Amino acid sequence: GGVMVQVPQSPPLTPIKIGYLRETPERPRPASRLDVEPKDAGVAGAKMAIEENNAGGRFTGHDYSLDVSTVSSAEKAVEGLQKFLDSGHNYIVVDASADTLLKLSDWAKGKDILLFNIRATDVSLRQENCRANVMHVAPDRYMLADALAQYLVWKKWQRWFVVKGVFPEDLAYLEAIRRAAKRFGGTIVEEREYKEAPGARRSDTGEQQVQHWRQLRLGEIT
Repeated sequence: GGVMVQVPQSPPLTPIKIGYLRETPERPRPASRLDVEPKDAGVAGAKMAIEENNAGGRFTGHDYSLDVSTVSSAEKAVEGLQKFLDSGHNYIVVDASADTLLKLSDWAKGKDILLFNIRATDVSLRQENCRANVMHVAPDRYMLADALAQYLVWKKWQRWFVVKGVFPEDLAYLEAIRRAAKRFGGTIVEEREYKEAPGARRSDTGEQQVQHWRQLRLGEIT
């Protein structure tokens, strides 16, 4: 005789397609190599998450897959979202600016699509521009500033010297820092505008020096 053991069969796997929509607009060259974003930034993490989820997803009958679409503008992003929907992708990771995210959300209204914001930190996305079909993974600027302020106050570093930029995103974060200072007891003792000087040794990309030596060799500089 023998012993028969009946092993329960695994449930049939339900495919769950996830789209990754990545916007890569033209940007100025970073001043430092440390600021260069890897070509697979975000995508590499998403692929790792898919592998980990599939390890446990098989027990619940889910089979996750990831498809990536890289676009250069909001208009191309909408086209990419249309293609994802047509191919059965209902969950879309959006690695894009706030403006592009809102355009995608408006286009997807009433459709079977859920968007996951992983890049845009604009505060308005959780306030006046809140959308029912968008879930936020990325913290907004208020959250980031509040976290920094709480840490500084906890360390008893309550007097702050703030170096500010001139771009809209810099000014938005500055406003968030001012707000956080009032909320958590920090004091901004001085705000100073950062002015980038071309050719500075600590931030030079090399282009300024190359141009200088070209002119020197051509006799344009005496």
